[in-house]
Parts: sequence; C-alpha cells; structure tokens
Amino acid sequence: MKSTAVESAGFRPTKAYYNLGFLKSRDARLVRILSEYLEPASRLQWQRVTDTVVFFGSARACPLAEAEACLAETRRKLESAARPGPALRRELRKAEQRVKLARYYEDAARLAGLIVRWAKTLNGGMKRLMVCSGGGQPRGARSRRTVDRLFDQPAHGTEDQPVRAA
Repeated sequence: MKSTAVESAGFRPTKAYYNLGFLKSRDARLVRILSEYLEPASRLQWQRVTDTVVFFGSARACPLAEAEACLAETRRKLESAARPGPALRRELRKAEQRVKLARYYEDAARLAGLIVRWAKTLNGGMKRLMVCSGGGQPRGARSRRTVDRLFDQPAHGTEDQPVRAA
C-alpha cells in the first residue's frame, strides 16, 4: 500500500469511527441513527430474541398525572406573578402541550400492557418477546418502572429471560 505525502510526514488522520468530534457532529447524524438500530439488533440477536415491539416517542411525553401537576403548578406561578413575563407564558404553553402529549404516553403504556398479556399466552411466552421504550433520565427511570409494572418483574435479564431495553 502506498503512503501519501501527509502520512510520510508522520501525520495519520484519525479513523472516522474513532473521531468523537465527528461522530457527535451534525454531519454524522445518519451514522448515529444507524448505530441506534444496529447495536441493539446485535444485542437482541446475541440473546436470541426473535420478536420485538419498539415504542418511539418524545422525551417531553409523560404520564397524564405528571403533566397535569406541572400545568397546575405553572398556572399557580402565573397567577401569583405580579407581571408575568414572556418566559412564564412560554412555560405555560409548554405545560399545556405536555398535557396534550400525555394522551400518547398513556396510550402507549396501555398498548404495551395488552401486548405483554397477549405474549404471555404464546408458546414460549415472554422468552420470545422484548418490549422496548426509549428515554433518558429522569424519564428513562419512569419508563423502566412502567416496563417493570407490565412484566411484573424488574427490567433486567437472566439467562432464561432476555434483557428488555427500557
């Protein structure tokens, strides 16, 4: 293999897959999206999971009770403010939007419960199925609690029970 003049001078460019600056850049968004598909697929294949259900959502979606509490608190702030500014009005609009989004969160939780109950009736039952939900902290912790409730067990795996991404 021929080396270039730059490599001959002692400089070797970093491989793109080691270059965190590039991987975190806007230009590498497609690479990140693809890796979010391929890495879990590899893990699922290794654990012999054959059926999956994945719920994609928004980090802003939350349970209805939480969204309503946030809206009520924001309204209290607004009423108690002598002169509510634009930031407080934006916070109110966001809280109202969160209440609208909560419907989808609740629907997804109900659907996941129905799928889990149905899967338990299948030959092979829960060893065949993995229900996945997304979310970072603190919402990820809430997602794990939801999955725990649906499966009646913690969201972690053993040799017989695959890990459920939560």
